[in-house]
Amino acid sequence: MNIRILICLIASFFYSSAWAESTSYTVKVNHESVELILLETVHLQEPSADADAFAQFLAPKLMHHTRNNGFESCSQMCYSPNHGWAAHIFTTQSQIGCVIVNYCPVNHTATEHSIHSHPDYQNSLTLSKVDRLFIRAPGHRRHLSTHHQNPHLFSEADFKAGPGYMTSSAGLWHQRSKHDIRQISSTPATAP
Repeated sequence: MNIRILICLIASFFYSSAWAESTSYTVKVNHESVELILLETVHLQEPSADADAFAQFLAPKLMHHTRNNGFESCSQMCYSPNHGWAAHIFTTQSQIGCVIVNYCPVNHTATEHSIHSHPDYQNSLTLSKVDRLFIRAPGHRRHLSTHHQNPHLFSEADFKAGPGYMTSSAGLWHQRSKHDIRQISSTPATAP
């Protein structure tokens, strides 16, 4: 076996083990360390369910966390033909951003889709240090204290992140681009 392959396999094992044993991780947002907190792991053991069905299953769980703590929650949507759908739900304790990590429960593989929640706020909100990291452009030190964004719409960052779902108190949407948005449900996601 090639020594580089062996080193990669060992590193991958330790990396996976470290993620599997912890509920808090450090990630970078605009070159600053931010805590990524694992809120829960969920499974939908219906291999025949599609991504929309899994998003509808996840949305109330994400909104439950968002309503309880006021922060976005997010997840990579993962699938297995033998085990159905699964996801780790995370938060960075930010009202306007969440780091989607390509990390799936055992026996599942990341799909192209992620899902995240938007908290409800009126017109503007006061930004925390973590919030400001999400909106500060690289190399730009503008320190805003408030942010204006409709919590029921996808943000520019959402579109840049690629295809995915977004849930808020007004429903659940999916986007592939600014020109390909569809509403999955207009019913507010309620706690499970």
